[in-house]
Amino acid sequence: MSSPDFSTPSGVYDWSWFARGMANLFSLPALILVSAFIGFGGLAREAGVPLLQLIFMVPTIWALPSHLLLVGGIASGAPMLAIIAAVALAAIRMLPMTMALIPEIRTPRSKNWHLMLVANMIAITAWVHTLQKAPNIPREGRLPYFAGFAGTMMVTTTFAAALVHQLASAFPPFVMAGLYFLTPMYFAISTWNTARFRAEHLALIFGFCLGPRVLHDCASGQYSVCRTGGWPGGLSDPLARQPEPGRLMYYDSFDVWWWPYFFIFVAGILPTAIWRWVGVVLVGNLDESSQWLVMVRCVATALVAAVVAQFVFEPSGALASFPFGLRLGAAAAGFAAFLWLGRRLLIGILVAELVLLGGYGLLQLSG
Repeated sequence: MSSPDFSTPSGVYDWSWFARGMANLFSLPALILVSAFIGFGGLAREAGVPLLQLIFMVPTIWALPSHLLLVGGIASGAPMLAIIAAVALAAIRMLPMTMALIPEIRTPRSKNWHLMLVANMIAITAWVHTLQKAPNIPREGRLPYFAGFAGTMMVTTTFAAALVHQLASAFPPFVMAGLYFLTPMYFAISTWNTARFRAEHLALIFGFCLGPRVLHDCASGQYSVCRTGGWPGGLSDPLARQPEPGRLMYYDSFDVWWWPYFFIFVAGILPTAIWRWVGVVLVGNLDESSQWLVMVRCVATALVAAVVAQFVFEPSGALASFPFGLRLGAAAAGFAAFLWLGRRLLIGILVAELVLLGGYGLLQLSG
């Protein structure tokens, strides 16, 4: 019996490639992404995000920098408008990514709503993977392949984050600390690795170094998360100062079940998705090297770096019991290993974890 023709009757897509995309679940980039969301599950628990809200936010936002900023804003008590501004700045990376991917996966008969739908699945891992594979895939199979790979990753990472969130209380403290540390290391290295301009590298350095100073003021309620990223990246934000209580909406403003989900939708999902949708509309009409876009990318990079610094310099939960010098040394060792050993993300993360947990073990033995 001959195999069915998946490209009929519409002739728009060959859906046999959907399963082939799913089969790449066990590729190295996919496993690294799953490990990052394992860390995010522990981080979200430490920040006080309930399980159902975690399950809601992972596949709907589907951008780890946005997740990090949203959870960091919730944990620090930032107002909704401040978090929206921070997430929107970080998510602007989705604009050029979308504009680069859509021409590779669309067919002459693709409709805009098809592209808008799959654009919500665009994130760095699926983006890089699909751009690498697309030349070897027939035009009609590219969108199904991307949807199969990205959709499978959405489900898998949501499950991994939820599992760690639930089982975290059963883990020894040093295991939770290691899981917590996965997320800032993944962000620091992957952000450096995907930066296209030297200015972005400088913004990452300044954001990480200057972020803790500003976060000290955040802890006293003087500044919002926008100030943290805006200062190192060159942005002076009018929302920098925390408003008086009651002036703006917060994560805990209303004690009703639906409010946190609405907060996540407005502060996390929409500011991320809007750049994907704009990218679909503007395909072919934007110069990625334009000065304004480079400047905004630098601000976004500094913002993410400053929040990463928060989780290294002022962590919560089990990682807070680790000495500051050990946390900083582990981060530096992991980043150095990434730069010197072939710029491999996995190597950088593994070295950081080994230094962190190995150093902690030695301190416990010597103590």
